Amino acid sequence: MTRKLVAIGNSRGIILSRSMLAEAGLERSSEVDVTVDEGRIVIEPRVPSDPIAALRAKLEGVEASVLEAVIDAASKKARVTTLRSLRRRRAR
Repeated sequence: MTRKLVAIGNSRGIILSRSMLAEAGLERSSEVDVTVDEGRIVIEPRVPSDPIAALRAKLEGVEASVLEAVIDAASKKARVTTLRSLRRRRAR
């Protein structure tokens, strides 16, 4: 895909399509690391040094009742998956 540099204040930037961002696992507010490697500009998703702190920051402002419902649903799914797995092992 060919793109042109565009003026952004005194800097230059490029516009990336939603599909390209999605394919790279990036969202509107994602942080990225930008480096130059042998004349190429490389943009990579930023990996947080503390993933727990990153998760807390993303969940900040979400109502506790919503979080509890999500955790409850995930726990139920995990229990069902585990029980099915155990039943299959016993059947062997």
